[in-house]
Amino acid sequence: AAAAMRAQVDRARRRIVRIWATCSYRHYFLLLGLMVALAAATTIMTGHWSAFERKTFDLFMQARLHPPATHPEIVLVNIDERSLAEMAAEYGRWNWPRRILGELIGHIEAQGPRAILLDVIIADPDLQNPDSEAAFDAVVRNAPHTYYSSIRLPARFDSESALTVDRVPGVITPIAPGAVARPVAMLLPYLDSMVESGRVGTTNLLSDRDGVAREAFLFHDVGGWHIPSLPGVVAIGQGSSLPSGDRIVLNWRGPPGVYPSLSFSEIYLDTLRQ
Repeated sequence: AAAAMRAQVDRARRRIVRIWATCSYRHYFLLLGLMVALAAATTIMTGHWSAFERKTFDLFMQARLHPPATHPEIVLVNIDERSLAEMAAEYGRWNWPRRILGELIGHIEAQGPRAILLDVIIADPDLQNPDSEAAFDAVVRNAPHTYYSSIRLPARFDSESALTVDRVPGVITPIAPGAVARPVAMLLPYLDSMVESGRVGTTNLLSDRDGVAREAFLFHDVGGWHIPSLPGVVAIGQGSSLPSGDRIVLNWRGPPGVYPSLSFSEIYLDTLRQ
């Protein structure tokens, strides 16, 4: 009976969402109230107040009258199935030699971008291709607009780490004097050129119990030391100030595909033909 009731509530919610998407301001707040009531009903049936917050947030994101516009200068370059297939004949399957990434970074840097975010972890040396790694390193040393990814590992592994938090690139030191720089478990970029750039931040995904990401880290607090996220580092690098707190609620711009995107191979193979 409870499952049937939940199904009825979900059907009603979806129907209201469809109406809300085309409604006038006259009916907007009436439908908003109905949505919140449905979210509350779902919460009561599940027994978790956090479910109320998640459901209400999702309803707002799905049925806004005027979703915020995407930034016209943001373009995604995807290492997708197309890229894996088109690059495989000459470069093999992923992971490709690192000079491939370096050549694309160098090509984009030459176009004068405001920022390039490399959402790929370079945490270990490429022992099979030392010349390729040297070529990648040379590009990194001359890529002033490129930012690199790190990962904050679960805190339960901190005691096993030889890395102390004061050695994390870009870390913000505590205001209080005498804070101890304790061990922290992380995956950092392997190359000194990437670490020394200071343009390194975490890309940890902050998911709720249902697997949906509704918030993002601005930084990770480790005993008062603040390890920055990649978006936070980029924002600061672009001259923006960050809001207070260690995380922000994501103001989603729309469904997947709302930002323009290109396949990695589409750009890389075109550069080779020039």
